Amino acid sequence: MPRLETEISELATALGALGYDLNAGMERRPDQILNVAEATWTRLRQAYESGEHRLLFMTSWANGHAFLWARDGLRGRLPIRVEWKGPDRQVEQDPIPADLRIDNVFLVSVKSRSAVLWNRSPSQVFSRTPMALHWYEHTAADEYQALYSASRTWSSMTHLPARASELTRNGGVELGRQLRSREWPEPLMAHYLAMSEKCSTETAALWNAALTTPAKREQTAWWLLRLSPAPYFLLGDSVRAPLRIRVDTPWDWRQSWRFHRFEVRAAVGAGQPQVEWSIHVEDRHTGEARIAAGYVEIRWSHGRFSGHPEAKVQLRTAHESVPGYTALI
Repeated sequence: MPRLETEISELATALGALGYDLNAGMERRPDQILNVAEATWTRLRQAYESGEHRLLFMTSWANGHAFLWARDGLRGRLPIRVEWKGPDRQVEQDPIPADLRIDNVFLVSVKSRSAVLWNRSPSQVFSRTPMALHWYEHTAADEYQALYSASRTWSSMTHLPARASELTRNGGVELGRQLRSREWPEPLMAHYLAMSEKCSTETAALWNAALTTPAKREQTAWWLLRLSPAPYFLLGDSVRAPLRIRVDTPWDWRQSWRFHRFEVRAAVGAGQPQVEWSIHVEDRHTGEARIAAGYVEIRWSHGRFSGHPEAKVQLRTAHESVPGYTALI
């Protein structure tokens, strides 16, 4: 079940896009909003009446209302239907993180100004293939084994297998419980940093080796930024300003931007396995140079030694400055 704050942000956005006043819309779910259970709407109405989430309701409604009147949005045309994706999650390779579909055409992703672009397996990010690899073992086998051995000894859990490759998921969870603190214990820190540096360096080398042509590098840039064959919209809140963005297609990108290069380098010294990336382009109309930059964290998703590491793709550049992300007007 989605968190209450997620339901508020998505469904209040839907109300704004339909042109409803918040008070009137919350009294009874509009017929145009589909796939919302009565229990969900009751929970939403109770949250609204409590006043506890008033700011989130107002900012989300305002984003939907802005989309209703935006030139790149609905242009004042009231929707006939707004479908809520709700608790159904994205399929694994779906490039569009849509939460709302308006009139079977407009896809809307409702989110805060999050820097996270993707959460995927490292093999999907760095080779674009869904291989079942333990990335630390794949890129830094000796250093990872040394970290595991030292952790096994430090925690006095010598009943666990001597080889990291033989560690079961349950065993990893058991060991991870002993390493819950934010910082690694001092006797283990040097082993972790050595593993991080080797993993970062090897990952950057593997990623660069896989990007054998300028076309592959440009396509990787599109994938990282979640450009897709159909345009969609990002609507959300921010401390500084609302997030109201149209995400272009590769076709739009090619008309507006001249791709120069996609660069990858190991983030040695980051304190964790990490690879930095940057996309360099030129505005075809003005000649302005533009850079979108970010990094990929390679980390355990469920605690140390618990399962395979994941790759979290992060964006450093402000959304409004990313090539292919166009502010709604």
